[in-house]
Amino acid sequence: MFFKQAGIIFLFCLLPAWAWGEHVHWMGDYQKAHLKAKKYARPMVILVVKQHDPSSDRILRQVFTDRDYIHALNRQTVPVIVTYESQMNYPVEIYYTTVFPTLFYVDPQQEIFLKRPLYGEQIINTDMARYLKGTSNNPASP
Repeated sequence: MFFKQAGIIFLFCLLPAWAWGEHVHWMGDYQKAHLKAKKYARPMVILVVKQHDPSSDRILRQVFTDRDYIHALNRQTVPVIVTYESQMNYPVEIYYTTVFPTLFYVDPQQEIFLKRPLYGEQIINTDMARYLKGTSNNPASP
């Protein structure tokens, strides 16, 4: 009886977290994400962040949580988040940057950029849906 009540209470505690909004299903292992993207023929969205960087933290909170385009991002791409400091986790020679965060939109078969990378303050939620839809290489253009 106690375990049944505890289980019900646990589910009610989790319900607000599930109802709050959708989040990006980031993969943290570049190699596994690359294999998944190739297998399902989906482009990769690679976000390179720096540890303890206020700009990276802010963009993760403001752009990649509870937005209309998150469902499409999860369904149509393979989102990957890598930390600059862990260069062994991803091919840094391909995704080299000195601005954090940086967002790359990549074809996994050829490992080429499908769009120009977005750097730091260019990553904003008002243009992200268009950027992900592929309507333009410039998310700020009509």
